[in-house]
Amino acid sequence: MELSQLAGKQVETLRAISNIGMDHAAAALSQLLQRNINLKAPRILTIADGQLPIPGGVKPSVIGVCLCMQGDARGKIVIVFSRESALNMLDNLLSREESGTGSLTELESSALMEVGNILASSFLNALGGRLRITLVPSVPALLSDIAGTVAELARTVPAGDEILPLLMETEFFDDHSGFSGHFLLLPDHASIDLFLGKTGA
Repeated sequence: MELSQLAGKQVETLRAISNIGMDHAAAALSQLLQRNINLKAPRILTIADGQLPIPGGVKPSVIGVCLCMQGDARGKIVIVFSRESALNMLDNLLSREESGTGSLTELESSALMEVGNILASSFLNALGGRLRITLVPSVPALLSDIAGTVAELARTVPAGDEILPLLMETEFFDDHSGFSGHFLLLPDHASIDLFLGKTGA
């Protein structure tokens, strides 16, 4: 499925329901970090050649958390941070003055996966509530120094059905600290049909 196969109303519907979930995820992150986290407007994008279309590209200095969307819909959630932003967030969460160096410690990895779990749960609870369906996240997996291809993500956390070359994406950021990240939902074929059917689009 490509964007060209979706009517304009359907694309707007996907963007609107995505925005509901993203708003709740940003609110959860704001509460967790005790700072105001802003959102850019969600985008509905086609994945070209298995590459995640994140502005600036996904570099080796990226850390991600990947989960499966389970329940009435299936797919993947990928939350991506630059290493600098991830360490910034860890400094806040762990109440430390100096960032860690080298490989992530077990405590740092656990903290990042918990952040991913909180964001994914907030997103899916809001989306499920809006569509009146049950959506739950799987156990998170940490992706350190990822290359950014969908194939690599698919190997890391298996999903029930093949994911679409389509994703719902937004960027969250804090202007004052330079903190930023990307939240991506990659649904499977049946889930897109379910989302659109539940909204009458």
